[in-house]
Amino acid sequence: MNTVEARPYPFPPTPTYSIFSDLDETFYIHNKQERCYSSIQSFEETMHTLALTQGALFGLVTGSSLESVLEKLSIGGYRYAPHFIGCDLGTRLYWVKEDGTLEEDLGFKELLAHFSFDDSLIEQIKRELAHQQIVLTEQTQLGSSPYKKNFYYFKEHDELDKERLMIIRSVAKRHGIHCNINRCNPLAGDPEDAYDVDFIPLHTGKDSIVNYVNQKYRIPYVNSFAFGDSGNDLTMLTAVKHGYLVRNATEESKDAHSKVTPYPYIEGITYILRNQFDL
Repeated sequence: MNTVEARPYPFPPTPTYSIFSDLDETFYIHNKQERCYSSIQSFEETMHTLALTQGALFGLVTGSSLESVLEKLSIGGYRYAPHFIGCDLGTRLYWVKEDGTLEEDLGFKELLAHFSFDDSLIEQIKRELAHQQIVLTEQTQLGSSPYKKNFYYFKEHDELDKERLMIIRSVAKRHGIHCNINRCNPLAGDPEDAYDVDFIPLHTGKDSIVNYVNQKYRIPYVNSFAFGDSGNDLTMLTAVKHGYLVRNATEESKDAHSKVTPYPYIEGITYILRNQFDL
């Protein structure tokens, strides 16, 4: 059974606010030299207060596997675990219990059971793309998932890349699945000059976690926050009232979303929350 080493934040009797954060290069910094444990402590003190006094829920929403999330929480210097973890690019949702064990949200899991998505479908899409000289390289570092398949598309030149990315989206749509494409971030361990190409079932993704949690606890849109650093966070940021890129976000994402925190990483999240709640 998967468990979290850190203790979770107090669970509000009546959740009133929701706070969603991407993991890699938003909440978790890959470069050890840039990690600031006093910034983590400041966020945790803020979040602990918000959970107790404002009924705030906090969760991570990430493209990484659950195993990868737990490893980063273990080595990242965190004293508290989130209330929930939405992993595999918004296709799995787990709640952290008081004893640190994880419980999959069966209601969310049941929603996915209605979608057509399997390896044979992805292989068919890859074959169709290969016939058009479009090669996708499978990613392995994010872990496997029954509802998410990750690939890299390596850049050649701008006009050709633009055309090919449109074809990838078109083929995926024709087969009834969602395709998320955004520029890779080398700081998060991705290669240079490549795009993330993620295939997931229709009506899933980071925004689906936001919508499900808010509906589950009847949290108003105006009481929801989200933070991210790249293109695959944009649907999550626009699904809430208060959606921010952290200052260290990719230039591609900043071109598409204007609300940016004045500070990078977790420090930027804390700044917004403390200002919003007058802490």
